[in-house]
Amino acid sequence: IAFTTVSITICLLTMTLILAYRNHVLIQGISMFFSILSLFGFLLLIGSSYFYIIDKPDAAVCTARMWFAPIGYGMAIASIGAKIYRLYRAFGANSPQAKELSNCQLSLFSSGMFGAVLITLVIEQAISPSGPKTTEVEDESANKIVTFHHCSWDMGFYFAKVSVLAFLTLLTTKLAYDSREAPIQYNEAKELGMALYTAVIAFLVGVPIIYWLRENDEYGVLRISAVMFTVILPTLMIGFLFFYRIQCAVRGITVDQFDSNVARRIRINIPDDQKGKQTKTTKQSSSNYKRSPAQIRRQPSVSERQL
Repeated sequence: IAFTTVSITICLLTMTLILAYRNHVLIQGISMFFSILSLFGFLLLIGSSYFYIIDKPDAAVCTARMWFAPIGYGMAIASIGAKIYRLYRAFGANSPQAKELSNCQLSLFSSGMFGAVLITLVIEQAISPSGPKTTEVEDESANKIVTFHHCSWDMGFYFAKVSVLAFLTLLTTKLAYDSREAPIQYNEAKELGMALYTAVIAFLVGVPIIYWLRENDEYGVLRISAVMFTVILPTLMIGFLFFYRIQCAVRGITVDQFDSNVARRIRINIPDDQKGKQTKTTKQSSSNYKRSPAQIRRQPSVSERQL
């Protein structure tokens, strides 16, 4: 309970700092509306862990367990996807045409992603709703029967929900990769990469563990694993997504200083013969920080220049 409360506090503090420094250019560059919406989704995901702490769940608690975690993560990843899709359409290497999208247009894109999660949950609720269940398991080491109070859930729908959420995560990761050449004040490639890779690893590790625990009637460990998944994953993603820019805004770091720090870190990891090109690119990116995505035109490719 204490760890969950700390994670909720971190989420609320992050939300407060984004609103407090909303006029800073580094915060404006990350689509504040969708950033707040993603934090609200993370808040629901973290809050869903409280339902797993209840020892004897009733029908309402079982329904909340089934809905809150997928809804929270779905809202977060759909909001992040909307942020990335805006960059992809403006600066993406594979985008058909550079175009700046409004929040209303991006909300339609985000609603489509979130709608896939919602439809899956509605179908599950109609066909196989979750409910309280009691299971008796023989403890051979203690030579006694242990009674577990838990919620029933269909494994087919479990994998369906995981598949939808994993697909949305991979789609967002692909869009983030294609948008990695965006100007520095909009570019969240590193932050998003760390957050999304963390989510992918969590899916690859957590899903098989939860399946194995459920199939082997390890309900006590299953509850602990569910709490850890719904608390640790969003907390790490919040840190990767927002910590660096927020601390820059709090310290009053300008875009030029931010650009210089990023450029210096990049030059450390590139060959010597490429450093001159990298310096030229970062200077050009810094000169564009006062312009909107629609005003910054994507540079022509090599084939376009040859034509």
